[in-house]
Amino acid sequence: MTKPNSSSRAFDADVLFNEGEWPDLIQSQQKLFSRESLTRVSDGLREEFYSGHAEGRRMPSFQRSEWATDLLEAFTDYPIGYDLPCLISRDRPTRGRIMLCAQDPLRKTGAPGVVTIGTFFGTDSERYRHYINPGKQVKPHHPAMWDVVRACLDADYDVWLTDAVKVFAGPGNLLLKDKRGGRVCSEILAEEIAQVQPVRIVALGGKAAAKIYGVAVKQEVIGADRVMALPHPAGYQTKWYLEGATRDYPAGADGLRAAKRDFYCRALGL
Repeated sequence: MTKPNSSSRAFDADVLFNEGEWPDLIQSQQKLFSRESLTRVSDGLREEFYSGHAEGRRMPSFQRSEWATDLLEAFTDYPIGYDLPCLISRDRPTRGRIMLCAQDPLRKTGAPGVVTIGTFFGTDSERYRHYINPGKQVKPHHPAMWDVVRACLDADYDVWLTDAVKVFAGPGNLLLKDKRGGRVCSEILAEEIAQVQPVRIVALGGKAAAKIYGVAVKQEVIGADRVMALPHPAGYQTKWYLEGATRDYPAGADGLRAAKRDFYCRALGL
């Protein structure tokens, strides 16, 4: 396992990005993309994770030659989104892995037929993790989720970051309306959970929870007692993040970030 060198890395030099067992765990995604392609993208994202995104940076992508299936051919009239599952860890003994599971790799813009690759709530971007020059794109829940990841690390858990639905293509995700597309995504999710063996899965949002329960729990890949269904961090209809709060939070982005971080940490017992 490679140990980060804080003298040459500007951001989060104390954590490991897609090292350790990641090369073995990512095999669950090989029904979609080749292992070599997944590794190539991971290597590039690891560099950016530590050094930051260059000005004018474009999202990495998979070429058609790197697709391991013809499943996506039916959706090449639309931008196609995929989030690379990531393992965040430290070079120390671990109490196990906590899986944080978002809903899907939403993609509204991009070139038709091109699979652009992101990460769970922009984990590869220093702007999303640390709220640097946020502008309109970066909301307080992005750094709040990174705060939760760090809290897990501090409690000696490693963290697996992933999506319940693996690919997004077309309005409302047309891929899921295709019987084969839905089946393949479910198979990959079940295999991923079986390989990662999380001590706890946190499903963020109702869609993620329904997928986890309907696939992994139903197939007995994981017990229901190890799945925690929590609100999506971007949810705004109620102030759910104040449930069980033990202190007041200031108005504004910093207060909202702290309130959401504390909510998830309370739920996880961190």
